[in-house]
Amino acid sequence: RSGCFRHRFFMDGEISEVFDFIALKRSVGEYIDSLHLEPGDRIPTENKLCRKFEASHYQVRKVLAELNAERGWVTIQGSGTYIPGGLERRPRERVIAVVRSYLHDMITQMSDAHSLALENKYQFLLFGIDHAEIVAEQECLEHLLTRRLHALVIDPHPGNPKMRETLDRFVAQGTRVVLLNGSEELRRRYPTYSFNYHRAGYMALVQLMRQNVRKVIHIAPYNSIAWQHEEFRQGVDEASADFSFPVERMFGKMMLDVRSFRWSWQPQEFQLPLEDGCGYIDDNDPFEASYVQTRLQEAGFRSSPVISVYHTSGPSACATLCFNMNERMKWVVNELIHNAGNLPHEHRFNPVLTPPSESPEPYRVLWG
Repeated sequence: RSGCFRHRFFMDGEISEVFDFIALKRSVGEYIDSLHLEPGDRIPTENKLCRKFEASHYQVRKVLAELNAERGWVTIQGSGTYIPGGLERRPRERVIAVVRSYLHDMITQMSDAHSLALENKYQFLLFGIDHAEIVAEQECLEHLLTRRLHALVIDPHPGNPKMRETLDRFVAQGTRVVLLNGSEELRRRYPTYSFNYHRAGYMALVQLMRQNVRKVIHIAPYNSIAWQHEEFRQGVDEASADFSFPVERMFGKMMLDVRSFRWSWQPQEFQLPLEDGCGYIDDNDPFEASYVQTRLQEAGFRSSPVISVYHTSGPSACATLCFNMNERMKWVVNELIHNAGNLPHEHRFNPVLTPPSESPEPYRVLWG
């Protein structure tokens, strides 16, 4: 009762009152313990506790927040707070979680999907994982397994040995799993909605051939085991074989040393070949491709076109094969929300070729 937690005292000729928060917290904790709740059971609601202890919503909310932090309860927005464990007894959360390797503009690329989720009263959780850290990805997935998600959308790390086992655990608890890429084994088990990197590689070589180059140099990502890079290389090689056109592949990647703020190549022995009348494919990122373009222009080579691959269609210093990330993610989220049956097992999104920007000069600032 409120009398247990409010104490009056006389000071300076006036009667004052103080609220005993510690006593309320102890009483609420003892009351919840007396209910002998099982894992997965819901904690009494804030409204019920307010009525029982004749306390304000602010006071009860503060008590529950502290007890939650101490006892590790599980809070589901719009549903309530639950005793840890007993996952199968909890209601399913209206949450779509996305786990993929970090990109600097990933939030922008997910904006349409995020808006669609919110319009349909779903939470949209986005996790950007460094794909150099398998442990970070696995820790993220283990955390998500403590919740009953509606869906998990993931671009899985190709070197994670626990990936199949972990995804099977999500499916076992009723979570819908969708891949943005994956090994052949994973693609056979889960719906996969990937970009068609094979087609992009084929298109890149054909586009350069049309510009009357005598050969093509493909600067491929150094030390990468990502499936999309392998598919891209296969596309380039298939076009090379179909048209009997020479392609020289070199592996390198530009890295920024934040201490000296200088760009360098990995591996260190990599030397950028500069040749006139030669086409260049770079599928690392458009900034590296713009560097190649700038060096060719500085050398006076005007007939050496460069083509890049990226996930947005902004202005670029060179021709770019763009994959529309916003379009793909919106399509995936729409399927997860509105398709209650079996999802299409596979869907491939093709790239669109965009020409170089008419004013590529701003890119030269990066390499000045």
